[in-house]
Amino acid sequence: MMKTTNRLAKVSSMIVAGAMATALIAGGFLFAPGTPALAAQVTPPASKAAANIGKNLPQLLQRENNWLILQNDHLTIANDVAKMMQDWINNVSSQGKDVTGLQTALAAFNAQIATAQTAHSTAASLLSAHAGFDANNVVTDATQARQTIHDVRKALADSNMALRQARRDLHNAIMQWREANHPSK
Repeated sequence: MMKTTNRLAKVSSMIVAGAMATALIAGGFLFAPGTPALAAQVTPPASKAAANIGKNLPQLLQRENNWLILQNDHLTIANDVAKMMQDWINNVSSQGKDVTGLQTALAAFNAQIATAQTAHSTAASLLSAHAGFDANNVVTDATQARQTIHDVRKALADSNMALRQARRDLHNAIMQWREANHPSK
């Protein structure tokens, strides 16, 4: 029994000694000063995203230029539609039918085309100035280039939305006029 008590005492003294050592080490960390050592400060490596900032801006500029060209075609088509619509209204009016709703819809359509053209012209001006890019569309100032892309995209989107709304409104007005003047049998 004596041997068992000695072993138990040794084991418990080892556990207590280990706990005390752990407490001393942990306490040392708790009360250590919060200032770093005077070793050279290491700056973290730049992330891949930071290294690639501005890398795709020339492609984005080209994409916006392509959208401007396509939207110019859409504006031309919208103006052609307005002319054809006016001819149709004149023809229907000469037949003695009421075209007041169609005339109002065409006036609204023309106003929306003008709004779209204004936004389109803003985008064209921004692309022409291409702030943040040099003459070869190479980024010279990434922040300014990003702002240019953002502003151009917003102007083109505004123009696009005005054209879409104009088309929807004109289409709805034509459908209402047809329903009123040519009811289903």
